[in-house]
Parts: sequence; structure tokens; C-alpha cells
Amino acid sequence: MEEQNERASTIDPLKTNLKEFDWRFEVQLAGRATEDTINPRILLSVETDKEKRIIESDYANLRNLYQQLNSALNSFDSIRAKKAEKFLTQSKTL
Repeated sequence: MEEQNERASTIDPLKTNLKEFDWRFEVQLAGRATEDTINPRILLSVETDKEKRIIESDYANLRNLYQQLNSALNSFDSIRAKKAEKFLTQSKTL
């Protein structure tokens, strides 16, 4: 029983607190293999109470992630989700 409660608390993202969020935008400007293509990469470093994750993505996947998270937040009615939704709606540049 205790294992199930512990596992459920580690799975639930609303029971963790965000400690740090950093991002970096990388573009290779010159090189033999680049020619005329530009493939920007976004690196996200997310640290919560329990773990730290580094996510590497291109713009299309990051935009898709943003849309999915935004729709998931719209399905919640909690105060915490409304605060997070307010934070996301302020970021119109994505």
C-alpha cells in the first residue's frame, strides 16, 4: 500500500514544485555540413524537488509540446493549474 502511494506521488506532476527552469537556443551558423540549412535547437533544463531533466528539441516539437500542455491545463479546474495557465498565456512568442 505504501509503495502505491509513493509511486503515485512521484507520477503526479502537480505534487512536485518547480525549482529551476533554464533554456538555451543554439544555431550552427557555419560549417561544411550545414550548407544553407538552419536547424535551431532548444535546450531546456527543468529541475523539480525530486529530479532534474535536460530536454533537447527543435522548434516544431517544442511548439507541439506547448500546445499539448496548454490543452491539458485547460482541462484542470484547480487554482494551481489556473496560475500555470496564466504563465503560459503570457508567453505568446512560442
